This record gives sequence, structure tokens and C-alpha cells, in this order.
Amino acid sequence: PAAAAAPSAGAPAPSDPDPWEARCTAVAREHNLTPRETDVLEQLARGRDLAFMEEKFVLSRNTVKMHIKHVYEKLGVHSKQEVIDLVESARPQS
Repeated sequence: PAAAAAPSAGAPAPSDPDPWEARCTAVAREHNLTPRETDVLEQLARGRDLAFMEEKFVLSRNTVKMHIKHVYEKLGVHSKQEVIDLVESARPQS
């Protein structure tokens, strides 16, 4: 039987957690986000828009907007880019 191909260098193994998700989780814990706000944070940090989140979470437009507003307030930011910058600068918790 042929040997399985080794994963490419630098790529996380399938069982390793997503480093971006770990950073989002660290930010969410630090700012006391609810589980749904954490979900929204992860999508904002990946650059997703309102329509995408409506469909992904099966929520109304106004509900998603409310969650985004709460995330922005709790993080002390005013834009999606500020969310991305905050998550990029976060250190994942071990």
C-alpha cells in the first residue's frame, strides 16, 4: 500500500484547532462575549457580511445587526476592520 502524503510544511494537522478561531476565542473571553456574539465575532474577523451571517445562523437581519452592535460595543470598536485588527493582535490562550 502507498504511504499517505505528508501534510505540507506549516499547515496545521487536521486535529489542530484553527489558529484564527483560537484568537477569536481569546478575544471573546477577554471581553465577556456570549456564545452567539462569539460566533458573530468569528465571522466578522473573517470579513463576512451581514447577509452571510443571516443565512449561516438562520437569523433575521435585525437580530444579526443587534449581535454585531453588541460585539462592537463590548470590544470598543467601530468597524469590521478594527475587529480584524484586534483579533490579529490577540494571543491565543493555551
